[in-house]
Amino acid sequence: DFSRLHRTTNIQQTQIAKHKSLAEESNRKCEGLLQQVTALQKEIEALKRTQKQAATNHGATEVRLNRALEEAERYKMELNKIKHNSKEAATQEQQKMELLKAENKKLEKQKTELMAGFKKQLQLIDILKRQKVMQAGALYIYPHWNFN
Repeated sequence: DFSRLHRTTNIQQTQIAKHKSLAEESNRKCEGLLQQVTALQKEIEALKRTQKQAATNHGATEVRLNRALEEAERYKMELNKIKHNSKEAATQEQQKMELLKAENKKLEKQKTELMAGFKKQLQLIDILKRQKVMQAGALYIYPHWNFN
């Protein structure tokens, strides 16, 4: 009976030793897994921070993009306004130019008419001078004639 107990005890001690070594191995594996879990949690936190920064940067970039688009639209509208004003000013200048040309033509015509009138007046003056000279000569030659 004693040998059987002794054998049973030895078997149980062997099994205990085996279970202790398995428990220690399991503890080492558990610690390794815990370290991996800790490392993965740190990595997850780092990724979360990176994602948050990327979202913030994306938001800021989106805001800058929207502002740039608004500014581009403002400049586009301003350019269209300037083009419209320029076309309007060119049209007005063209109209003024046409009016000035018409007025210039009218003044040239008046000048031509005045010059023709002056020439006629000079011709009449010349004719009158000749007549006067002729009258004076006729009075000198024929004092008894009355030219009045």
